[in-house]
Amino acid sequence: MRALAVVGSEDECAARLRELLSTGLDTLIFPLAGRGRVERWRRIRDGILGQIIV
Repeated sequence: MRALAVVGSEDECAARLRELLSTGLDTLIFPLAGRGRVERWRRIRDGILGQIIV
């Protein structure tokens, strides 16, 4: 897979990422250009990744 965007609510994104990881995908990249990177990373980490990484 070259590139894919996952968009939606935190729960929708977490569900889609779980689906992708179940296919054998082993790397996720979150480009966070521009202002507010730290806050966006916290939202991704806490709201999405916290649901799929145990």
